[in-house]
Amino acid sequence: LFLLLTGILLIHAAGCSAIPTLEPTATPALPTAPPAPTVTPFPTQETTPKDSTIPLVIWLPPQFNPDLDTNASRLLKDRLAQFEQDNPHLKIHYRIKDESGPASLLKSLTAASKVASQSLPDLVLFPDQAVRDAFNNSLIYPYPTAIPSSEDSDWYSLVGQLGTFQEKTYSLPFGVDALMMVYNTRLTEEIPANWDDLLRSGYTFSFPAADPAAIFTLALYLSEDGQLSTDDNSILIEADPLTNVLEFYSQAGSNALLPPDIASLELDSESWEKFIYGGRQVTVTWSSRYLTLIDDTLTGTPLLTRDGDPITLVRGWGWALTNPDPNKQLAAAELARYLTETDFSGRWTQAAHLLPLRPNALTAWSNQDHRILASQLTTAAQAVPPEDILNRSGKLIMQAVIHTLTGELTASEAAILAASSIE
Repeated sequence: LFLLLTGILLIHAAGCSAIPTLEPTATPALPTAPPAPTVTPFPTQETTPKDSTIPLVIWLPPQFNPDLDTNASRLLKDRLAQFEQDNPHLKIHYRIKDESGPASLLKSLTAASKVASQSLPDLVLFPDQAVRDAFNNSLIYPYPTAIPSSEDSDWYSLVGQLGTFQEKTYSLPFGVDALMMVYNTRLTEEIPANWDDLLRSGYTFSFPAADPAAIFTLALYLSEDGQLSTDDNSILIEADPLTNVLEFYSQAGSNALLPPDIASLELDSESWEKFIYGGRQVTVTWSSRYLTLIDDTLTGTPLLTRDGDPITLVRGWGWALTNPDPNKQLAAAELARYLTETDFSGRWTQAAHLLPLRPNALTAWSNQDHRILASQLTTAAQAVPPEDILNRSGKLIMQAVIHTLTGELTASEAAILAASSIE
């Protein structure tokens, strides 16, 4: 790394005290992946002024601001400072950008790319859904080596779903959030193994049935081998797998296991309130909510399925290279690896209440029950479907759920309607 960064620095040397502008290279066209970056040769006799540093600019969403008064933010800020100490020729500058809206990470990057490479950040912490859009718009660049690699195999298999396109890695996962079941152990005797067990147990449960993206129902649909797209990338809803899920909901409703107003619950927070204050015994929520709690009366598992094979869907954030300059890419890639290294990933994800994508990172977690749960979730995880699928299929599936729960249609009729509507 020292030789690498020295090489980068000496490009800027030439005996002047001001920080010169890096020469941009031509932006590779996507979706054809750009070639692996190479380091520009540098002179061997010139020296660098002692006060000269190369800026490395990173953008982050507000919840990951290193200046927040949280343990996770302090860990991140200290890690960035340590990287600067280990690489004194680099100076990190971070900017906070919204995840959505007119000033979002993606829209800000798009605007910057139309001005000049000097205005571009070098590394951006994108939410997963934005990584795909950034790739499709030729705004991000591949890492020199894919992950997992023979030199770095400490990754869950899920990592390939989160930032890999055309067999190249475009995003290094920083942490993920997983959909899960939570049980009140004061009101439940044992954890059900599948849908039938849950129905027979008589346990009342809640979930956000009116969620426009229908994330929970989509997870159960996928557990039934339901497909969401065809070989030619057309969006698809299959009636039979969806019918199985809706039949489960219908039986739960007939057995009075669901809240009377289940069809109006849109948000995860609303479903959680039913669980906490409404005497529900089971609920569906995100792991980030559960991991913030210190409550030995609650326990968690991946999502229940009809056949008992656990499943969950995850959403997360990953570091993407955003500068076309190969030398800046190499320096930014080194910082991204530094921020996703196993030990730091373990300590930071525990503090941030997220899940690491490295199995060995969990050895840094102090809570054994949380370690076991995190391992179960990441092993059973699939990535949340892309946003274009959520936007088109999610609403139709949500409507099928509402039709079933309100008795307007049978499970089969509601599933057939959703399937035919997507066509």
